[in-house]
Amino acid sequence: MKKTYILIFEFEAEIREKVNCKGKKKRRFFNMLMAEFLKNEKVVRDIYRLWLMSDLGSGNHIYDVDRDMGILRGSDELKLIRPVLQSLPQDARAHFEKVFEMDREQVNEYFELLFEQFCNLKLQRANFLEKGK
Repeated sequence: MKKTYILIFEFEAEIREKVNCKGKKKRRFFNMLMAEFLKNEKVVRDIYRLWLMSDLGSGNHIYDVDRDMGILRGSDELKLIRPVLQSLPQDARAHFEKVFEMDREQVNEYFELLFEQFCNLKLQRANFLEKGK
């Protein structure tokens, strides 16, 4: 016998709007980038979706995840940054484009400062249902 269930989570997220870091120029550029991120609800949602789906697909659970499931494939945080850069002033865009020329590890480390502003999701409500026929 097979059963199908639906799990519904409601999360709340705190996002720090200002980036604090050393260097006036770097802080100014990061705060411009953060402001553009926060204007784009889809990008913010995609960041949390990516992190949540990655966590759900990481194993050590009582369920199995089909690795071919579309929601788990083909995205990472850095891909979400590129489109946001287009709305930045030229000097800030040029700064971040230079960062993308570094090796992947350095790029990840550099943008960690941005992603640290997105606090963990807090579970507000959950429901577990059996799917009807």
